[in-house]
Amino acid sequence: MTALEKSVRFFAEAPRENIVPKLGHSFNTLGEAYDFYNLYSWEKGFGIRYGKSRLNVNRTKCMQEIVCGCAGKPIVEDTRSCRCECPALIRLLRSKDNGWYIAEHRDHHNHALSNTYGQMLH
Repeated sequence: MTALEKSVRFFAEAPRENIVPKLGHSFNTLGEAYDFYNLYSWEKGFGIRYGKSRLNVNRTKCMQEIVCGCAGKPIVEDTRSCRCECPALIRLLRSKDNGWYIAEHRDHHNHALSNTYGQMLH
């Protein structure tokens, strides 16, 4: 059972508990890791996007960062942009079986977060 599937099942059984990225969580694909972090970010109140990646000597992707939507500097200075160099991310590395695992998780944001699903008013 993958980390994403475990988290969704755990959340279904105990919806008050948060889905939390942990070092060593493994995923079969990069898309599965993105979905997992997207579920976590939705619960916390921030958006995500793909960040830096690295290729190995065989030109295959061996590292991928999934970052907060506010990561990085604004593309054009003096514009209205949400980018404020937020350090929050997960760094994924390729495992020996060509899956992915979380090697680093930074949870600190330098900006206000949106309301989470539990706090939204309908």
